[in-house]
Amino acid sequence: MIAGIISRETRGGSENVMLKGGWGDHGNAFGLMQVDKRRHTPEGGWDSEQHLNQATGILVSSIEQIQVKFKSWSKEQQLKGGLAAYNMGIQNVIRESTAIPI
Repeated sequence: MIAGIISRETRGGSENVMLKGGWGDHGNAFGLMQVDKRRHTPEGGWDSEQHLNQATGILVSSIEQIQVKFKSWSKEQQLKGGLAAYNMGIQNVIRESTAIPI
């Protein structure tokens, strides 16, 4: 899952964003997993273990918050919701979608 996020966010570090000091999304997201500075203070270098630990923690927290917000969803739905929340924020996940394949 982590590798999938890295691939999607930065093409595994080969995206042009890495040529900009690790910043993408118009200067709002940092590192391999594109931690959003509007919600979090990025930690470590763009490809560091510290960055990966922070981003993974954000992902886990997103999944846990979705599990609380949508208790009636299946574990698969909660995982999909958590992945969506990692990308767009918990508040923007309002319903389950079948559009995200796992």
